[in-house]
Amino acid sequence: MYAGFFSCLVIGGISCKERNIGTTDAIPQVDNIHTFETGTDAITLQSLYDDSLVTNDYTHLVGSIGKIDDPFFGKSVAGLYFQVSLPNVLFAFPSDAVMDSSVVSLPYYISTTGRRYVYGDTTQSITFNAYRITDAFEYNLDKALYAHDSLGYDRSPLGSRTVTYREMLNPSVLANGDTFTDVLRIRLSSAFTNEIAALDPDVYFPASAEFKKYFPGFYIAAAAPQPGNMFGLFTLLDGSRTGESSTANLTFYYHTTSDATPKKAVFSFANNNCAWFNSIRKDYNGYPASAYRQASNIDSVILQGAPGIKTDIRIAIPQSLPKSVIHKAELELTLLDPGASNKFIHPVQLIVKALDADGNEHDVLDKVGRPGFEYIGGWPDTVIANGNTLVRYKINIPRELQKQLDQGATSLTLRVYPTTAHPGFYRGILGGPGSGDVYKPKFNIIYSVK
Repeated sequence: MYAGFFSCLVIGGISCKERNIGTTDAIPQVDNIHTFETGTDAITLQSLYDDSLVTNDYTHLVGSIGKIDDPFFGKSVAGLYFQVSLPNVLFAFPSDAVMDSSVVSLPYYISTTGRRYVYGDTTQSITFNAYRITDAFEYNLDKALYAHDSLGYDRSPLGSRTVTYREMLNPSVLANGDTFTDVLRIRLSSAFTNEIAALDPDVYFPASAEFKKYFPGFYIAAAAPQPGNMFGLFTLLDGSRTGESSTANLTFYYHTTSDATPKKAVFSFANNNCAWFNSIRKDYNGYPASAYRQASNIDSVILQGAPGIKTDIRIAIPQSLPKSVIHKAELELTLLDPGASNKFIHPVQLIVKALDADGNEHDVLDKVGRPGFEYIGGWPDTVIANGNTLVRYKINIPRELQKQLDQGATSLTLRVYPTTAHPGFYRGILGGPGSGDVYKPKFNIIYSVK
């Protein structure tokens, strides 16, 4: 058992948006005549590392780029592999084209509510490199690519850009009047620009497939030896935006010997013929998290954004609980380590799965038929306990508990991990069975006797 590591942590100020569990079922008031309340803290924990995150989901064209050095969870590096297609079929540069420059662009991800997501230190600059993929890279909707996958690439970057998070999001205006906001733009070498412009259009430009055999695509990642401690969240295609800000692309700027007017050719990512995936690697060697990579009877709930560490929570169902109608079955988890929350923030949403006797995951019954987690919860709330401001998560699963009770189960095992919508983001160290009454996990039940 890994005990005592967190016993001396000092709780500091935490700010987080409060959000209550959105329940659609009214919970009757406890009167100890018809409706009763009970609970348990008979809980054991087991951690495991999972790198099986699929990162080429064409319904969620979002990936992380950057690098992190977390004092507890160690080193993380993330990069994005993607292809671009021809501007049009039978494309060709004019025979008298004079190439001015080329740029690879990636739009920063913006949620439907207008939020931009970032994880880590936003004040420090970070260097992004654009590399040329050298392995064959094929569009295949039936082939899953995972965070642990990789492709060969030329280690000499085609271009680099050093930028802060804020600078990347700020508007920029080019000499030709093009405006870009929330876009990472990396200028590429003149040698690459001229190389592509010199390709025989009859061989390489009759269709995108021929071009992609010659140029399989880009790998964009943070420069390893350079400063930077941040993950940014990028998208390959954003239908709510227009022009080059809406898609990952390779843009060539040129003019002709007969016309000095600036012109451009845009090779864009297309979700119906371009391959992509997000590579994310974690290294725990020499860091405390290495002890929690796979361990039983751990002292804390260890959570790290996928690919990362998950925690299985085994709850002993109170033997005193009679045959009942369950109205509420709420698991409380309290953040134990706010020390790094100014940089390495706690999860904005916890995902919960139930485990069967063989350890296989399945949706909790409360999730079945529901589009999201509005009923179950799993958001961080701020609470005051013993004069300290804490972050607490509440997960409500009455239907799952009801099913287990009706099947005669004596325990319930849940698997908890951060949302996978933002790959590699978020980390949390939450109280375990020995953390003290304020921090240890609790399972609260409201029921009526059948």
